[in-house]
This record gives sequence, structure tokens and C-alpha cells, in this order.
Amino acid sequence: MNSHIISVLVAVGAYSLLDVSKAVQKIGISAYVTHRVRGSLVWMAATLGTTLSSFLVLYAVSMGSVVLVGSLSGTGLAAMLLFSRAVLKEKMGRQRVIAVSAILLGPFLMAGVQIAHPGAVTPLGLAAFAAGVFLAGAVASLALRNSRGAGLTFAATAGSLSGLVVLFQKVSTVTAGRAASFIDGSLAEAPALVRDVAQVVVNPYTVVWILLSVLSTVVLQLAYRDEHVSRTVPVFGAGNILVPVVGGILCFGEVLHALQWMGVASVLAGIVLLLVEPQQE
Repeated sequence: MNSHIISVLVAVGAYSLLDVSKAVQKIGISAYVTHRVRGSLVWMAATLGTTLSSFLVLYAVSMGSVVLVGSLSGTGLAAMLLFSRAVLKEKMGRQRVIAVSAILLGPFLMAGVQIAHPGAVTPLGLAAFAAGVFLAGAVASLALRNSRGAGLTFAATAGSLSGLVVLFQKVSTVTAGRAASFIDGSLAEAPALVRDVAQVVVNPYTVVWILLSVLSTVVLQLAYRDEHVSRTVPVFGAGNILVPVVGGILCFGEVLHALQWMGVASVLAGIVLLLVEPQQE
């Protein structure tokens, strides 16, 4: 089994775990109102699941393209929808089904073609891109925090921050990123596998993606206060797809195939449908 297929399978499993864990976080938050201990335990268990998924994504992106792994984040929607329908009993109208289907179609189109991933990166370019995404999310979230679309705005911001995680994870695994490790050169006598793992984990880029992951989780909790899981998670997933796709092109020099551009368009169409959908009580 080649690295491309392994990367796809691991990414699908990781994002399925991530999206189901986010739905369980919503259960924990709801339960906390009447049963604080139970709600806290459920939320912490779900957060452990999101943490594990982050390291699975790290493994997937170490073998594959940033654009490929980032685009696959939408595949977790299928697992989340089954979970939310079976456990949370959330209803889905026709427009929401079409919107989610459009977002779910995008990753399959983007993953259908194997692309070159040179792994080259410009640190300053990545820093500028990350700062732009962070600033745009902060401005939108603050400006719309009291509006009707606040929940979806927070979800999109959280997803965009999560998308940045994939970019910094990729940097931590390439030669230039590992060379910046805090322990570079101090494990010269260690086995190659131990040295490689240590260089990726004890790395300034790893510190950044962990902080971004935590911040993304915090912002997502704000979205849960105002929106259903079946609305917040698709919008979160859209941001989690589009940021790595754009970042992969601008910061890593990856090139999209025509099918993958169709996938991006499909995701954007799904976002628009969700944003204009009448709110359900």
C-alpha cells in the first residue's frame, strides 16, 4: 500500500473521529447545565478524541499533500451526520441536506487526483498567510458576535484556525521544519525513527499548531451556544478545507487539478446554502 493511499485512509479516520468528537462535545456542554460532573466528563472524553485526531492528521500529512489531507476533512461529516441523527435527534431539512452534500462532495473531488507535493515552504509566507487568516477570523467574530449569524461565524473562524494547524503540521515534518527542532543535533546517536519523531514533536512549529488547535476548540465552543451541530460542523469543515487548500497553493507551491477546483467550488456552494438557510428552533 503506497503512502498516498495510507495518507487518505488515515486522514478519513482522523477527521471522522474529529467530527464525532465535536458532536459529543455539544452533548457535554448541554449536559453540564443540569449535571456538571457528567457533562464535564463527556466533554473531556470528546476533547481527548479531538486531540488524538490531531496527531493522526499529523501522521497523514507527513506522508501526503497539504491540499489532499486538508480537503479530506469534509469526509468526517458523514460520520457526524449519522451520529447527530441517531443520538442527538437533530432534524435536517432539504436545503441543509443539499448544503451538506455539496460540502461532502468537495473533498472527494479534491482527493480524486494525486498531486505533487514538493514540500517546499517559505516561513515568512506561511507566517503572513496565518496572520491574515487569524486577523480575518478575529475581525469577523468580533463584528458579528451579537448578530444572527454569530454561531456560523464562530464555526467558520474555528475551522479556519484548524486549517492552519494542517499547514504548520506539514512544516514540522519536512526537512526545513525538522532542522528548526529544539533538539536538532542532540540525538545524533539515537535510532533514526526516534530522532525523526523527536524532531517533529519538539519543534517550534509543533508549538504553534498545538496552540492553534486549542484556540480553534475554544472558538468552536462559542459556536455551539447558538447553533445546531449539523450546521456548525459543516461550516467548521469548510474552513478546515479551504485554508489548507489556499495555503498549500500559496505557501507550499502545490498545484490544483481542475477536479479539485470543482471541489473547492462545491464547498463554497454548500457554505452559501447553509448561511442563507432559515434558522430552525
